[in-house]
Amino acid sequence: MEIDLVGKALIDEIKMRLVQEGKVSSGRLLSSLSYNTIQSIEGWTIEILAEKYLEFVDRGRKPGKIPPIGDIQKWVIQKPIKFIGKTDSQTAFIIAKSIGKKGIVPTNIIQKSIDKVISNIENIIKIEKLYQ
Repeated sequence: MEIDLVGKALIDEIKMRLVQEGKVSSGRLLSSLSYNTIQSIEGWTIEILAEKYLEFVDRGRKPGKIPPIGDIQKWVIQKPIKFIGKTDSQTAFIIAKSIGKKGIVPTNIIQKSIDKVISNIENIIKIEKLYQ
């Protein structure tokens, strides 16, 4: 079905952009990416499924409240990143405090991916049909 070709192309594009933007640490986000297709009276919808933090990678985060430290600590251990003389949890707290103060710059990966797939939709469907 053509909608599945578009869904697959969208997920592939998002993955490629995450890699290009340097937003891959453990690979957990990349492996979590998938999609569902939903048919309604208005037409088809492609629902992107991923780890919750894709929202912050995509939309960024405004300065304000300090984010939860647990996930940041896991990231610190995976990278591995550590400030000299600091434990993993102290490093995670420093990073969380900085995120709370400065925020996170948005990447807009999802919208850029959607725009690219839409601009290539005819090619995506034609190319895939050649191989069926």
